[in-house]
Amino acid sequence: MKIIQIIVLILAINLNANPLVHNKLEKDCLDGMAENCADLAFEYEQSSIFTKDYNKTVYFYKKACALDAKECGGLAKLYASGKGINRSIKKAFILDTKACKSGAMYSCLQLGIKYKDGKSIEQNYIKAVIFFQKVCDSNDTIKWTGCSYLGDMYKDGFGVSKDISMALKYFKGSCQKSKLPFSCIKLGDLYRKGDNVEKNITKASYFYTKACPENKGKQCNQYLFITPFK
Repeated sequence: MKIIQIIVLILAINLNANPLVHNKLEKDCLDGMAENCADLAFEYEQSSIFTKDYNKTVYFYKKACALDAKECGGLAKLYASGKGINRSIKKAFILDTKACKSGAMYSCLQLGIKYKDGKSIEQNYIKAVIFFQKVCDSNDTIKWTGCSYLGDMYKDGFGVSKDISMALKYFKGSCQKSKLPFSCIKLGDLYRKGDNVEKNITKASYFYTKACPENKGKQCNQYLFITPFK
């Protein structure tokens, strides 16, 4: 989530508590600030600050995209889901490509996922690796999500030569530096099963525990199969 979105949510904890926030975003959007148009669209789409309105969501995402290609990811997401607009996988792909080329890592990640899954476009693992690497090498907030997907590709040998040491590298970075639960779980699985790495139940338990939110306690431990290790 972008910083401006976090600020908007904090300033308007109570429903419609601060209409000035809305007015400021709308004014800045009309003045040509693409990011503020995207933030307005996001609020109309998902938050409780304003009444949800997909017509306005579409309008502001379109305006954001027209002002700055980097902000086309939101509109791509709507085309992919068909929310508030006629679903078009082709348009979603075109918009994500446009946004990614302009430096929007979220759209680059979406392209990587699409090429990996092969559900909406022809599967291409090599292209998926290229996009995941691009995100992983960035300084974006979703950097480590890209690294985690890259770890998957090395673990399974999709688009690259199978290399567990590289998979461990990317999973560990994602788990330890961003605490992404799914990366920690993947590390736990590798060490628990001894999947092309020395089996180590202590390490498996450690990484499963890192994936487990502290407030879940025993229930989370049982879900992650930590109890049998003890």
